[in-house]
Amino acid sequence: MKYVILFIFLYIQRSNCRDIIIGGLFDENKGLADVYSEGALKFAVERLNNETLDNSNKFVYKIYSTPKNNPFEALKKTCKLLEEGVVAIFGPQNIKNFDAVQSVCNAKDIPVIQTRWNVRPLRDSTVINNYPHPSVLSKAYLDFVRVWNWKRFAILYDNDESLKRINDILQLTLYREYNIIVRRLDQYNTGNYRNVLRELADHDMTNFFIDCRLGFLQDLLQQFLQAGLVNKRYHFFIDHLDAHVLDLWYLRYSQANITSVRLVNNVNNDEKAKEALCISYYEEDFFSDCFLRTSYPLIIDGVTLINRTLNAMKNVPQFEAKKLSCDSIDSWEYGLSFINFMKSESFMGMTGKLKFDNEGFRSDFVLEVVELQETGMTPLGTWTPHGGYNLARMNTNTSDPEGVDSLANKNLTVQITLTKPFGFRTESPNTLYGNDRYEGFAIDLIKALAEMEHFNYTFVLREDNDNGSKDPVSGQWSGMLGDLINKTTDLAITDLTINSQRAEAVDFTSPFMNLGIAILFQKPKEAEPNFFSFTDPFSLDTWAGLFFTFLIVSFSMYLLGRLCPSEWTNPYPCIQEPEYLVNQFTLANSFWFSTGCLMQQGSEIAPIATATRMVGIMWMFLILILIASYTANLAASLATENPEKLFTDVNSLVENAETKHIRYGAKKNGATYNFFKHSKSATYKKIFEHMRTHPEDMVRENVDGVTLARETQYALFMENIAIDYEIQRHCTLEMYGDLLDNKGYGIAMRKQSPYRSRLSSAILKLQSTGVMDNLKRKWWQEKKGGGQCVATESQEATPLGMKNVEGVFVVTMEGLIIGILIVLIEKFLSIWQISKRSKISFYETFKHEMKCYMDFENMSKPVLRGEDDDTNDEEYQEFSK
Repeated sequence: MKYVILFIFLYIQRSNCRDIIIGGLFDENKGLADVYSEGALKFAVERLNNETLDNSNKFVYKIYSTPKNNPFEALKKTCKLLEEGVVAIFGPQNIKNFDAVQSVCNAKDIPVIQTRWNVRPLRDSTVINNYPHPSVLSKAYLDFVRVWNWKRFAILYDNDESLKRINDILQLTLYREYNIIVRRLDQYNTGNYRNVLRELADHDMTNFFIDCRLGFLQDLLQQFLQAGLVNKRYHFFIDHLDAHVLDLWYLRYSQANITSVRLVNNVNNDEKAKEALCISYYEEDFFSDCFLRTSYPLIIDGVTLINRTLNAMKNVPQFEAKKLSCDSIDSWEYGLSFINFMKSESFMGMTGKLKFDNEGFRSDFVLEVVELQETGMTPLGTWTPHGGYNLARMNTNTSDPEGVDSLANKNLTVQITLTKPFGFRTESPNTLYGNDRYEGFAIDLIKALAEMEHFNYTFVLREDNDNGSKDPVSGQWSGMLGDLINKTTDLAITDLTINSQRAEAVDFTSPFMNLGIAILFQKPKEAEPNFFSFTDPFSLDTWAGLFFTFLIVSFSMYLLGRLCPSEWTNPYPCIQEPEYLVNQFTLANSFWFSTGCLMQQGSEIAPIATATRMVGIMWMFLILILIASYTANLAASLATENPEKLFTDVNSLVENAETKHIRYGAKKNGATYNFFKHSKSATYKKIFEHMRTHPEDMVRENVDGVTLARETQYALFMENIAIDYEIQRHCTLEMYGDLLDNKGYGIAMRKQSPYRSRLSSAILKLQSTGVMDNLKRKWWQEKKGGGQCVATESQEATPLGMKNVEGVFVVTMEGLIIGILIVLIEKFLSIWQISKRSKISFYETFKHEMKCYMDFENMSKPVLRGEDDDTNDEEYQEFSK
């Protein structure tokens, strides 16, 4: 009985529970932004259901995808959501689709929540936009220019929407005190901004206000770097609220002043939201961070707004959602009240305080000012519509006074290791002392820096080649980094990778060398000859084209032969006026003629008519070109090697390792091993699991792995810089695939070292003047056995594709068309002559000739004669039938 009562109680509770449906329309391209936007809505709804204490409402999400710039499809999906009985819809990012959604929801009084910049906000609509209001954002950008005292700067914009966003700043061009250059970045979407950057460099511009789409911003900053416009002289302001999600690791040590703004968000205090919504651009712990697009917390705040509004409307009698049809004129009777309640709500969300004006726009918010530093985007201050900027410090273009961080006449202790090619013992028959005992890339680099900055140095050797690691129990550092922290040495230089854990303990200069993990493996061996190797000179599409052309030409010769009057010949030359004519182009003979030409042997059949000769000539021309090409490419195929690669990249290595008996590994407990250990990629996790379960495939030092790679089928994961060094000395080895990560080598020093800025600037000068490239060429390709393996281009013969020979096929087809035109003309003249000679009407003559030509079972046809001709005997009449 108690179970029945419990069942009835649960049934009553379930019957009182209402489903609150929230709709979502997202763009269909399924990029990261769209996938995570859907995830944000799902996360917000599920969390709301788990945390709410009120069992009367259960939130449900309905999500549809819409193609970009397809308002009709967006309209259909909106109608589907209305039929479900939604209380609100999160509109698509695409503005054309959003306009269609808004028009329907305005008619049905359904609130639409927008989470993007709206270039044309509409009044008196059902839109609730929790993205900062355009006019207020423009005020923030204008305040930045004034607070930083920019009198001379360049504005780089992307499209017409950008102009509306920076309209207030453009008004400054009316004032004589401002010198502003305005340039559109890339009108034709070529991805090349260098012409604009060169022009700005000629004008000696150092301040840049950038407004462009996030997808273009990465390439733009890279081209700024390539143009030499990224150092401490230059200041960049990026007005995109999602600029903080960019991977700008290559600019962290450039000393350039890169400033941006973003919405203050509390996602970092919410571990569940952080795990669900953050995008990590790094697979290893290399300055990894939680990068959150602005739209994700805005969606969560939008769901919170809906829940707060529902709670505020509890006292409204008979309040409930309504299923609507786009085919009717009905609307949601509670819709306008629901929207008004939403506009009156004010609360602290994940993006700070949410407060709307009477039109549903968010005009009161807090922006966080962030600046690119070595550890990533770092908060610098805040901006509010009423208080303006409140900054911890002003980022100006003035450098420190000369001499504060000067290295002149300083005596520095520099620790090195004997790691190829960064450090070697100098080979000499004489006893050497001091710095002369060592040579290598690192030694030459320190020497070049010392000459530039005028300091003295003494090398100290780390015998165990230990770069340094942090003890997880004691927290103490060992190796070179430990010596730096304990003030035993001043600088440390070797193959020392910059990562976040090391950057917390010591300071690094700008990277003097960029690198990544790649695969070292044997060069592919020559493949076994193929049984059908004689087909290698042509690709499959060329062989297919030749076959179909052969069929077309053969059938064309057969049909044109029957249509051409000249191909109907007298079987008895001694009789001047025969009773019937014969044709040599039977179907079999036509194929035999084409085959004889194809084999360049000819045949006893020769075309007589102009049309058939034209087709035959074009067919022979095609064969002439193809045979010459085939012969040349066949000789190349037989004379060159055709290497067979066991794998091409990391994915194919993992897939084929077991079947092709390939071992793979890395240096035991090295940085490469840790990269796979902390990676989130499924492929990299599989590699780490293999390394963990196959300790015999791990090597003590990279040199042991190189030996294994030379002697067995062993793939060694190591940094591409080391791979370049080894393949210059071992010609049987090669690098496979692209880089698996991006990182850099830097010179380490103690925290807050006064030398970092000077050394970083000196390194950038060495890179820009080509000194660094010369040093690398010296120690990678010239010294210590380098340059033995001269890179050669692949000797593998490439099959000729259709693009290589399509011209001759086109000429053949044109000859066929000309042949058809000639045969039509010749046929018309022939019928006219026969009609005139036989005194039979043109139509009757044409009808007779066509009847004979369509009789494919006969290869002869009677000669048409007039009524007075006594040769029209019974046999001829019967034949004519």
